[in-house]
Amino acid sequence: MPVKDIYEQRSMEVQSVLNRPPGKIIVWGNLVLVTVIGLFLYLSDLIKIQKRYSGTYSMENQSVKPDSIIMLSTDLSRDIFLKEKLPLKARLSAIGAPDDTVTCEIVSFKTVKNKVYLYVRFFNIGEENAGQIVVEAGSETLLTNIYNGIVKNSIKRPL
Repeated sequence: MPVKDIYEQRSMEVQSVLNRPPGKIIVWGNLVLVTVIGLFLYLSDLIKIQKRYSGTYSMENQSVKPDSIIMLSTDLSRDIFLKEKLPLKARLSAIGAPDDTVTCEIVSFKTVKNKVYLYVRFFNIGEENAGQIVVEAGSETLLTNIYNGIVKNSIKRPL
């Protein structure tokens, strides 16, 4: 049998398979694809992400007593505190010593001339008058986070 006949025969068999693939491959392929997508959506709804906002603060009044409410000015956006439910937990740390943190609770806030002032109740007292603030807000699922990212990006982009 000449070599050319073998190639023509095989190419005819290959062409028949490519023209009409077996039905089981399509069914199982689609099933695996849908299962993987479904598992991704299910797991992304189970995973919770803690929302954290960080910025700087400075203390407005210097006398800090345990369980007293004092006022801090911060560069955090006013929208954070409008969106999240108060009271919020926060951690304050001095600029030079990020490991030395003070835990506090943000009770309320006010905005004066685009500057945000926080009313804070301290749980433990530190010596810091200025530094970094990290506000710990509620958690949201990974699926919600992905959805919000898609919606925000689609709104910003003109069609």
